[in-house]
Amino acid sequence: MKPIPFEIKKEVSQADLDDLNHVNNLRYIDWVLEISELHWKTKTSEKIRNTYGWVVLEQHIYYKHPAKLNEEIYLKTWIASSKGVKSERKTTIRNAQGKLILEASTLWCLIDLIHQKPARITPEIVEPYFE
Repeated sequence: MKPIPFEIKKEVSQADLDDLNHVNNLRYIDWVLEISELHWKTKTSEKIRNTYGWVVLEQHIYYKHPAKLNEEIYLKTWIASSKGVKSERKTTIRNAQGKLILEASTLWCLIDLIHQKPARITPEIVEPYFE
């Protein structure tokens, strides 16, 4: 099965910058989480989202180049693997010229929202993310 990537575009604003006039590291983490959530919401039913949620177990961020004010950036994410209760998601951020700004690898754990315990990832949950 091949993952189906999900992509959004953003423009860097003044509020995204740090004292060096580069995008703040925490903003990048926010964006990685934001695109992950958007991807989840576009591929799952309300019933699934009301039953299950995700928590981050581990996250690795690799900063390649700074993004700057008014720069258009493209966030892209996909599911790299899923097994048991865990799923690895990859995310990249590139500028309009295609230059890699950031790579992220996030290990997520599916949880049952009612019991607040890990839940096995079923085909119903993972299949919409692959072709």
